[in-house]
Amino acid sequence: MNEVMYQTEKLNREIKNSNEYNHYVRVLNKLKEDDKVYKRLIEFERKNMDIQGMADYNVYDDIARLRSEYSDILSLASVNEFLGAEQRLIKMLNKVEEGILADIQLATEVFDD
Repeated sequence: MNEVMYQTEKLNREIKNSNEYNHYVRVLNKLKEDDKVYKRLIEFERKNMDIQGMADYNVYDDIARLRSEYSDILSLASVNEFLGAEQRLIKMLNKVEEGILADIQLATEVFDD
């Protein structure tokens, strides 16, 4: 277990040193300088996650309405830069997770419907 934790800490340091993570932190900090825009973006992202979590119906219309409601911030370059950086970081983290779990056998039947 100690070796696994050591490698986990090492991976954590590598992630923190990655271009994706550092760019994300820079644009996040820049975005937080405008408290009003940042709070509105958090509202948007929470509502967006709530809508997308309701996978039992087509959410396209709800997402379109949400994007229209928040068009004032979604049209800002700083917000678009942040969302892009966030997406790239999440994509990298997903790939890391896939790599870690690639050959790990787990009983996942509990998650089946």
